[in-house]
Amino acid sequence: MDNVISLEYLFHKRLFNVPDYQRGYAWGREQITDFLDDLDILSPGRFHYTGTVVLHRRADKPEVEDEGGNTYSHLDVVDGQQRLTTIVLLLDEIQKALRDPDAAVVPPLALGISRNYIAATDPNGQLIRKLTLNRDTKSFFQSYILDGDHAFQASNAAHMRLRDAQSQIRNHIYQHISGLDGTERIDWLRDFQAKVTQRLGFTQFIVDDEAEVGVIFEVMNDRGKLLTDLEKVKNYLLYVGSTVGFDNPIADEVNEAWSHIFGQLMSAGLTRPDYEDQLLRVHWLSHYNPQKKNWEGAKSIRQRFDLRAYRDRGQDLVRDVLEYTRTLRACVVPLCDAYQPQRQSAFAAFHSGPAKSGAVAWGTRLRRTNTLATFLPLLLAVRARWPEDAATYLEFVRLSEVFAFRVYRFIGARADYGESALYRLAHNVARGTESFEGAMGRFKLELYSRCSDEKFHVALSEGNELIQAAYGKRYLRYFLYEYETHLADTKKTEPRVSWEEIQREDLRDTIEHVLPQTIDGQRYWRSRFCDHGGEVHERYKHDLGNLTLTKWNPHYGNKSFPEKRGSLGQETEYCYAKAPFFSEQELAGWSDWEPSSIDQRRENLLAWAKERWRVDFSGITKQSPEEEPPDDESEEDQDSGD
Repeated sequence: MDNVISLEYLFHKRLFNVPDYQRGYAWGREQITDFLDDLDILSPGRFHYTGTVVLHRRADKPEVEDEGGNTYSHLDVVDGQQRLTTIVLLLDEIQKALRDPDAAVVPPLALGISRNYIAATDPNGQLIRKLTLNRDTKSFFQSYILDGDHAFQASNAAHMRLRDAQSQIRNHIYQHISGLDGTERIDWLRDFQAKVTQRLGFTQFIVDDEAEVGVIFEVMNDRGKLLTDLEKVKNYLLYVGSTVGFDNPIADEVNEAWSHIFGQLMSAGLTRPDYEDQLLRVHWLSHYNPQKKNWEGAKSIRQRFDLRAYRDRGQDLVRDVLEYTRTLRACVVPLCDAYQPQRQSAFAAFHSGPAKSGAVAWGTRLRRTNTLATFLPLLLAVRARWPEDAATYLEFVRLSEVFAFRVYRFIGARADYGESALYRLAHNVARGTESFEGAMGRFKLELYSRCSDEKFHVALSEGNELIQAAYGKRYLRYFLYEYETHLADTKKTEPRVSWEEIQREDLRDTIEHVLPQTIDGQRYWRSRFCDHGGEVHERYKHDLGNLTLTKWNPHYGNKSFPEKRGSLGQETEYCYAKAPFFSEQELAGWSDWEPSSIDQRRENLLAWAKERWRVDFSGITKQSPEEEPPDDESEEDQDSGD
């Protein structure tokens, strides 16, 4: 371990390379703000300790000579890449700020910063980059960040963080130098670069032994600050490829696969780490082990490809890692399609036609149930097994939606009820041990055993608490929106209010009680729903037949039905007749609203629901699992499971 050194000493005659097994750039606004604040308050003559940099000396790479005869050695950055990347980015912005775009001569200080910390030049005029990032970010860092080629677009989260870091640093510099005259401006920039290059302190640790690098890598991977499981898996697989002892394609395949994965997730807007975790999880459940209790994130992959288990079996290790990489890569597009079925590029592998349109429509419905996570392993397994068969996928995603509504939304089973059976089915489909007919039969059996037609129809019957007290139940808004979609279909059009718009609003603002919840002092309502004990009003106010979607709930209040119903010719805008929902317009066709009206509307809705979520169970051997109690959460308390 050497003593604390300056950046100037650290960079002297060295070229730094971030290995591919390292993560991409991970610093965000908070870390950069802290770093810049530390520099701003650094007093003259003071030294700021910045931390340890762990480097691996690359004896296998020949030294490089620049045009001035200086030679440079190669070192891999094992730890400290985030700080070094940010510092190089900062120095690059300082040297750019020093340049006068109208001057013919570049200031010597700008040239010195560029040559010592950004890029030197070899005898042939080619750039010698002082810091080269891993493959995921190398080209973007060099082209967009350092060279200013903005035609090079960001394609993953690390790119966006680099771009944001550059913008934040540039703004910080210009806030300090704006308003300064030429000499003051140069003096401030000169002092600022001196803080960075001479008064930041580093402890460097040089590693020569490959085995020692591996130990340090494992410790860093487990520490994992800002490192997602998907990044950990990538890094570990690249490390595995580097230890096999013979040339192999692991590095190329893994880098290309992860570049594809990050690009697909980004293009679908699935940039949160939990989507990366979900990809790893559902791929593991469907392709490797369907028992979710055995899933431990990146640790499971490290255990599966433990180097000790493959001792003297290098070829087997390479084969298995490549198979894992190939199948994981193949899962990302189906995962994006499942989460974002309405995006323009969704289901690109399917030929255009009714089956593809159906996959989009039913995939969208399944997303709205907030239970997608339960069905993801099976849907991804179906795409892996029959990648271009839109009709097969449509069958599975349609039954998934029915399963989701009947079991989780309507009867209110807990989120993990039946998961194990569905994961085993997904595993069998992915392995190819289950035919389409067998898999569909098993899927239907799992639904039947948890919510048979008899159980579903009993739950849909008059007097059942789910129907009689429907307000606030987890199924209600989805049920009513599906009914709205049904009415739109009969008119050969689309709903006028989007599901997303409904979801954004509070439940109280989107559900209208035709018979108001409070009828005190309202003669119209009291004459129809008030007995001496108030039981009739209490019985009907939250009944499914009395509820509808609306955007105008605050305007209706406890007005009489004729006032709420309104007419197309009246001046007042807020009435059922003029409402954007077809279900409200349908209510405008009723002449009066009394108990028999609610009874009749409920009967109509339940008849529609029995047909809407109907399943043909013929041909399956019916059985019932051990009973698992339903969870009695309201709609607002339901965990999405996504």
